Amino acid sequence: MADWKPALTPEQAKPQNDIEALTLALRLAVSAPTDEQSAKALKLANELSSRLTKEQVDAVKTELEVEMADD
Repeated sequence: MADWKPALTPEQAKPQNDIEALTLALRLAVSAPTDEQSAKALKLANELSSRLTKEQVDAVKTELEVEMADD
């Protein structure tokens, strides 16, 4: 697994706000190569979501579900 790299562009890896950071954290939680790394990303996502409205969190989730359905 030494050659694993997340499927992110450089722009995605540098979030500019909490919504972008939540999106990144959820992407990392899904794509992490180990359960431990996934759990860390999910913990961060939970912390970030507490700073956002329910509508903002739902929008991020919907966006990611659409992306995953397209893959």
